[in-house]
Amino acid sequence: MDSTNGIIKPLRAPTGLYPGFQALMVSHPADLEAIRKRLDMDGKTSRRVLMSRLYWRGDLAVIGPFMGAPYAVALLEHLIAWGVEKIVCYGWCGAISPDVAIGDLVIPTKAKIDEGTSGCYFLNGAGGSLPDPAIQENLRAAMDITRARTHAGAVWSTDGLFQETPEKIARYRSQGVLAVEMEASALFTVSNYRSVALGCLLVVSDGLSSGEWTPGFSDRGFKNSRDRVCQHLPAIFEAEGAP
Repeated sequence: MDSTNGIIKPLRAPTGLYPGFQALMVSHPADLEAIRKRLDMDGKTSRRVLMSRLYWRGDLAVIGPFMGAPYAVALLEHLIAWGVEKIVCYGWCGAISPDVAIGDLVIPTKAKIDEGTSGCYFLNGAGGSLPDPAIQENLRAAMDITRARTHAGAVWSTDGLFQETPEKIARYRSQGVLAVEMEASALFTVSNYRSVALGCLLVVSDGLSSGEWTPGFSDRGFKNSRDRVCQHLPAIFEAEGAP
């Protein structure tokens, strides 16, 4: 018996998906809907997964919404159990670097672990986890056509939605961290633990670098970047060998 796996297993794969498929995990419901429509995925090829919805067409699946590391990992574990080969996760983040503005894109090269889910699998000595570098490079190339400023660098993943304190922000910013979000480090940890390729793309929705919270959810630049990501992100699955 494999002692590294839990007693409870994810549900069996839905009809229509076979091992080797690719998946796009989308955190926000409006972005999920936009991408679903962009890919002409309808309710006839969909099913409920936990509190989310899974859509699929051919060897591509789109699933969401999600929030927080434990729930995001629960969805990821289902995809892995069903035989997913490559995953891209798309969500939002808050800037903590003064060089990153609302509406910019962030492609994480590393995620600092400040969430509890990673510890259920393992923690590496550096206190961070890594995405698949090939997927991240493909994402960076694909987003060059969106006209949004793109930054590659570290992010900070936290469970404390209202605990982004000035002290923590200063500490992570001094380590070169660009932005804060809630899922990336756990998703990277589990993808490495399960030996599947996973990458991540984030749009900056708000700012914390000034020491005060600057919400940008109604900002035109943020909305434009989301629209462009939802338009162009699916294309990386259409290219041969992508993502």
